[in-house]
Amino acid sequence: MILLLDEATTDTLPKLHWKKTNRGDSSNTRMASASAWFTMNALQKVYRPKGHTLKADTNPISWKTGTSFGFRDAWSIGFTPKTVIGVWVGNADSEARADLTGHKAAAPLLFDLLGIRPAKEWFRQPKEGFIQADICMHSKMKASAECVHK
Repeated sequence: MILLLDEATTDTLPKLHWKKTNRGDSSNTRMASASAWFTMNALQKVYRPKGHTLKADTNPISWKTGTSFGFRDAWSIGFTPKTVIGVWVGNADSEARADLTGHKAAAPLLFDLLGIRPAKEWFRQPKEGFIQADICMHSKMKASAECVHK
């Protein structure tokens, strides 16, 4: 099964997944724009399937895979500013297959489909929500006054 959402724009895609700020409303689980920006960029760096032809530096794609317990089905979803594609693979009889993983079975299909419409641009960086802070190299957390490993 393949889901294609064509012509996702920088106006429509962010509204589906995050909002500008999270004011502590526990019923709202969408993430802030700056957090979404960092997440999208991290998801571009995931090891791509063997044999694909889309280069990460010239064809930005954020993507993720998943595999069910017991290797019964797998999925991969990826997006660019123009296209969102989800791929699900599995067996109608729910029989397990050792090679049925998101990375081995679904991701190559995803990259083949995204290769038809390669993206050359990426989303604009949000203007709000970023802070500059020193990081403690020992704890990997925001550095406190006691941290000597900045």
